[in-house]
Amino acid sequence: MEVGDLVVILHLIEHFGVVAETGEVGIITKIFEFGEKDTYMFDCKVRLKCGSDLQCWFGELYRIDPDEK
Repeated sequence: MEVGDLVVILHLIEHFGVVAETGEVGIITKIFEFGEKDTYMFDCKVRLKCGSDLQCWFGELYRIDPDEK
């Protein structure tokens, strides 16, 4: 996955008061590098349609491929 990828949340996630329902769509805005202090062990940051940011693991996301048929 890369910054700018459109993703779907695979299951309910709640993290520091931000809630993402199953099936919610978001966009990856940051990929954390190994050892970054603020990652809290997560892989990426996703901007949700409500405008909130949510830190996630890649396994919690499904990448929407516009070329997939």
